[in-house]
Amino acid sequence: MNAADTAWVLVSTALVLLMTPALALFYGGLVRSKNVLSTFMHCFFALALVSVQWVLFGYSLAFAPSAGGPRPRRRPRPRRPRGGGPDAPRRTDDP
Repeated sequence: MNAADTAWVLVSTALVLLMTPALALFYGGLVRSKNVLSTFMHCFFALALVSVQWVLFGYSLAFAPSAGGPRPRRRPRPRRPRGGGPDAPRRTDDP
């Protein structure tokens, strides 16, 4: 990965982490006043959980040297002819 790709991944991560407190404010406005603190705590718990998951799994998936990323691309299988062309396989048990 070059420096631009690395910077983009880190900026995207930071934007997602900033989005979580904004969700807490949004959801806090939708609930009753007695439930605002609980809503904030749920959102910040989700922020902490996602941060730990990024450190444990996401960083190595994003920056590990591999041959095609976390899910390597499969080679396409050769296509078989379909239909009634001259080279199409014939069934031998047809009446």
